[in-house]
Amino acid sequence: MPEFPEKEHPITLRHLARHEGGIRHYRGDEALSNRHYAGVVDALSVFADDPLVAEPGTTFSYSTYGFTLLSAAMERAAGMPFLTLMEERVLEPLGMTRTGPEVKGQLHPDQARGYEPAPGGGAVVPPETDLSNKWAGGGFLSTAPDLVSFASAHMDGSFLEPATTRLFWTPQKTLDGEETGYGIGWNIMERDGRRVVYHTGGATGGSDVLVLLPDEGVAVAVLTNLSSQRPTEAALAIAEAFLASGG
Repeated sequence: MPEFPEKEHPITLRHLARHEGGIRHYRGDEALSNRHYAGVVDALSVFADDPLVAEPGTTFSYSTYGFTLLSAAMERAAGMPFLTLMEERVLEPLGMTRTGPEVKGQLHPDQARGYEPAPGGGAVVPPETDLSNKWAGGGFLSTAPDLVSFASAHMDGSFLEPATTRLFWTPQKTLDGEETGYGIGWNIMERDGRRVVYHTGGATGGSDVLVLLPDEGVAVAVLTNLSSQRPTEAALAIAEAFLASGG
């Protein structure tokens, strides 16, 4: 990526995918950005000239922009725009017909209006944002059925090679051997003796989570149209109730 200046330490794709690349996260009100970027390479300008927050591989540091850089590398390697790549290689094969980028000014017919908590209670409509600076790290709209289809394709081996999925769901370690609690693109934890793979998502006006219990073959997606919510516990409770019912 010649558009991304060489840093003092090399950064690999795996560093980025497990949030150990040293790329910074949001600064100030960047999460509320309303600027449009022509593509994922153009969006690198937001952080490309900033120093690394840590030497790659030494520290887990969650970074949405790390996934922006990852998406730019994917685009360059595939020889097609990132959004086209996602449509042709992920969404179409998995039948995710109600998933796609949130494009400023383009509302889907069934799209829920987003809200954010109001200081005095209740909720208010948030300011308009443009997510073109972070397509890969939080710029897509979806539905609970589409997300469960995505999860199911991972669990039944119909999308990725089983060895690849196992790698993605293996807790990674920093260079000094410390486990991060994160795999490659997925959070990993154990709950009541069960392996749990999950990821949350959040943007202005929405909060969501996709939870997988791979050993039981159960997936639960919870989406809310309110910022700053924590739906992970709700998703886990639904999964546990489903298993308790013999489902």
